[in-house]
Amino acid sequence: MELFDFEHEFEEDILDFLFNNYDVQNMDEDEYIEVMHESVDDYVSKNDDKHRDLVDGYGVFEAIKLYEQTYGRYEVLDNVSENYALLAFIIIYDQMTDKYGFEEVHSNFATFRVHFY
Repeated sequence: MELFDFEHEFEEDILDFLFNNYDVQNMDEDEYIEVMHESVDDYVSKNDDKHRDLVDGYGVFEAIKLYEQTYGRYEVLDNVSENYALLAFIIIYDQMTDKYGFEEVHSNFATFRVHFY
């Protein structure tokens, strides 16, 4: 896998936010998970115009299934935009933690530092 062969636009945006707002090198795994969550949340909150395309491209039912594997039963919200935002978050968070998990980032920190600092 090429570290910076970004498959999705959100990958670089989230990693840039993460590395420029947090001291990633000195975090333990729990802190990293928390700030990754915050970084994805920040991206989702600022890019609401992209939620529907992302979720539809991934598949609404697949996104709901992914949500339920992590959080339990999915309760459909009254507001359509809020549903898309929530499902977009779970898709992005899952993909970011799979591709840029704690071990991946820490074992390649020097490469990340050159790219994002």
